[in-house]
Amino acid sequence: MHIMKLPIIKFFYLLILPMFCSVANATDMTMFGLTFGKEFNVSECKKILTANTTVYEASTDTVCFERGRVEESTLIINDYNKVQADSVYLKFPTFTEPQIMNGYRMYAVVVDKNLEGIVFDTEGITTSELVMENLRAKYNSPSLITPIQVSRGKSKIDAFRAEWHLKDLYVSFLNVNFAVDTGVVYILTDKGNRWYGEQMKRLEIL
Repeated sequence: MHIMKLPIIKFFYLLILPMFCSVANATDMTMFGLTFGKEFNVSECKKILTANTTVYEASTDTVCFERGRVEESTLIINDYNKVQADSVYLKFPTFTEPQIMNGYRMYAVVVDKNLEGIVFDTEGITTSELVMENLRAKYNSPSLITPIQVSRGKSKIDAFRAEWHLKDLYVSFLNVNFAVDTGVVYILTDKGNRWYGEQMKRLEIL
């Protein structure tokens, strides 16, 4: 049985806790057709029964979500089967996933039944410029760009972290995560970021 693990970088967690700054214009609270701070109304992906267990269908025709567990969910749900509080997979139809995302799934942070953020992988160094172009087009120039070195074994990789401290969102792009071909983007509301941090502490990742 597959159990979802929250995407987090052990020693980078402290770097994603934001100090939100006021800006004159309202922040665009949409991304990839999703709206932050509003009810998470995405339907659960279709499931099929196999000889031994229940699994999600391999592909989907519409954006849907997958729980960490299919049969025994750890999610808190209400009578209408809406996600109330958890981090779930958002799954996109084949060939329709966002261009800057690596793979076809991202994580959605849901708190009090509202979508309070997303976290997704990128393709690392090779798409760094493309990701930055898209984030700049959406959120203007970053508030801060910090050069960093990521240690991988005996080698060190030159990388950077870009941050946008917006009125209603914190956006962070780490262009190198676990390897040169993997980066990560966090887009979180204040509420989502607090909840996400609490889960990391609960899981003793810090």
